[in-house]
Amino acid sequence: MATTHNRSNLQQNNATQPTYVQGFLKWAIALTASLGAILEVIYTSIVNVALTDIQATLGATVSEVGWVITGYAIANVILIPLSA
Repeated sequence: MATTHNRSNLQQNNATQPTYVQGFLKWAIALTASLGAILEVIYTSIVNVALTDIQATLGATVSEVGWVITGYAIANVILIPLSA
């Protein structure tokens, strides 16, 4: 009987965390998700800035270079949900 009582107390203590820990975890998750979203915007901007160099180096037309953005967007749509 004593071991059952001690086990239930340990389970209750481990199941409930102090509110400051729960609040910290919420903010840490929100910060991580926000950082990922900001980095995605930066990466997309880098691809957009590089389009002129890609066009000049490869001698591509504007419509051909547009496929670079389309391919990049499709890759992000597929890979980002899979990595979460």
